[in-house]
Amino acid sequence: MKKILIIFIFVIFNFSSLASTIKNEFETIRNNDFKNSKVFETKNFYFSQIIYEWEKGSSRKLLSRQGMFDSINQFKSFFINTSKFFNKKEINVSNKSKLNFKNSRKIEDGRFKDKYIVVFAFPKKELVFKKHNIN
Repeated sequence: MKKILIIFIFVIFNFSSLASTIKNEFETIRNNDFKNSKVFETKNFYFSQIIYEWEKGSSRKLLSRQGMFDSINQFKSFFINTSKFFNKKEINVSNKSKLNFKNSRKIEDGRFKDKYIVVFAFPKKELVFKKHNIN
């Protein structure tokens, strides 16, 4: 029983350490830009930041959920529009549905002064683009 508990604690600490490493990498590249919704890129990750104006009566739960969807859509549009894999004739709405990713995670979700910020991290190694359409 002690061995299981020790392994569990080890896994928890490693996971939180990984999350803080990702957050630190993002904080460095963001450079205190809390004004713009945009995608940031590092060697290992894409970070999609969505910014909303915080107004009296705003719902954190609603903004968080909407931020998740907007962040993913913003990232997919950015990736398809800037990728070397596509030429301009190939870009269309259906390409967004072909882009899949694994191990993405929300690394920031909260209020900062008069803004509400949601940030997702997408590991570059975990991006998959399905080229073939199944009919």
